[in-house]
Amino acid sequence: MAVNQPEEIRQPLPETLARLPRPDLVVIEGVALMAQALACRAAWPGVPLVFDFHNVESNLLRQIDRARLPALLRPLAGVFFRRRWQAAAELDRQALEMADRVWLCSEDDRALALELCPEAAPRLSVLPNTMPHWCEGATPRDSRAFSAPEVLFVGHLGYAPNKHAARRLAADILPALRRDFPEARLTIAGRSPNRRLRRDLAGHDNVTLVADPAEVAPLYDRADLTILPLTEGGGSRIKVLEALATGCPIVASAKAVEGLALEPGRHYLPAESAAEAASATARLMREPETRAQLIAEGAQLVRARYSQATIDRLVTEDIARLLPKP
Repeated sequence: MAVNQPEEIRQPLPETLARLPRPDLVVIEGVALMAQALACRAAWPGVPLVFDFHNVESNLLRQIDRARLPALLRPLAGVFFRRRWQAAAELDRQALEMADRVWLCSEDDRALALELCPEAAPRLSVLPNTMPHWCEGATPRDSRAFSAPEVLFVGHLGYAPNKHAARRLAADILPALRRDFPEARLTIAGRSPNRRLRRDLAGHDNVTLVADPAEVAPLYDRADLTILPLTEGGGSRIKVLEALATGCPIVASAKAVEGLALEPGRHYLPAESAAEAASATARLMREPETRAQLIAEGAQLVRARYSQATIDRLVTEDIARLLPKP
């Protein structure tokens, strides 16, 4: 059973829980639902409770808050946002202390959790994100030559790190590409772009915004590569797994591939600056063997480590350890 619809969550929770049979396990999808977690613990004492950490939220908040400030003020972010950061860290710590198990999507996030609550160590499990279901049947395409790069960026465009990356792609990275490849084009696709982002992207030549796409598979099929210039974020990036599964070569910052078992030069080409992204794109154009290697190695990795079957097995095993033996 699931109590996850907005109208259910808005109802007085003790009344909702009182109508439900006692569950074997409670899974809480993030610390934003702490009130619901406390209500479940009170209603069903002794039932194992799992917190599913999509990010370590206090760490993500610090990154986003710093990015909001002008570069000269970022060293003072800890002064400006001290109370806000302390409250977020305390909420994460409360979840880590009360949960019977915490699921984290990377070893990096596990290390962050341990900094907040070292005594939670035996209750932390790393369960990586998986490629989306639609990727399971995708066949990585063959390496193909291109002369006018078609660049793709996919992500939730209501999420601050993705909005920052989209603006950077349009304002800095695409112009750097077009100095060498005037016909280069950029497609930015994702849910919930606000009016300001739409206006900003419309001001750039050769940039197409695909808002709220019904499906992204055709976008990956048309793209020559994806460039992921993220500078902040938490957890791990589903967009990376999508690109690997579809055989779309990746040029990415270290932050974009954080938390995933990708190796630079083997699964993606690294780039932190606009100039490096342009250079990596040029390399993909002139080196078919590099394109072919990235596609082949990426497909092997995503199916071995990030398939739904692999994660289903890990989750099933972890839940079995939590539940009483029959």
